[in-house]
Amino acid sequence: MFFSFQKLRPEGTLDVEISRNGVSLKRQATQAPYGIVGLGSAPPASGPPRQTEFRVDGSVRLASLTMTSETGDTEQRLVPVPFTETFFPRAGWIVSLLAQKTRVERPDPQGHGILTESDGVGGTVHVSIIVNGTALDQAQSSEPYGVASATVRIP
Repeated sequence: MFFSFQKLRPEGTLDVEISRNGVSLKRQATQAPYGIVGLGSAPPASGPPRQTEFRVDGSVRLASLTMTSETGDTEQRLVPVPFTETFFPRAGWIVSLLAQKTRVERPDPQGHGILTESDGVGGTVHVSIIVNGTALDQAQSSEPYGVASATVRIP
């Protein structure tokens, strides 16, 4: 099972926790503007491994990813677009890939203020999950700070 939550405002913190019978199992937080928190339960350790590829493309330069890792946990990264990662989850696992258009600013190395590397507003972001050479799910967003999200059960 995978849950994903997004902040509706740029300020503040979003803190999400999965618990069972009052015991915290997983917890994740973000302070990123319009940030996403994704949490999932560990997948079953059965079935043969399947070559699975996450792809992110589009016209944006950078995207904030929330994705299933090779261990079945959730990880977040800021990546250049296009982005590709291949791993081998087992049949029956549920894997997810979310890419968010995000604003990234850095100090100008020339000392002339701040440079905007990615505005989070313009362009498009597109995600695909490809298993054994076949695209099983894909999505695209062109909205400001938009999220493209794909989730599949590995066959």
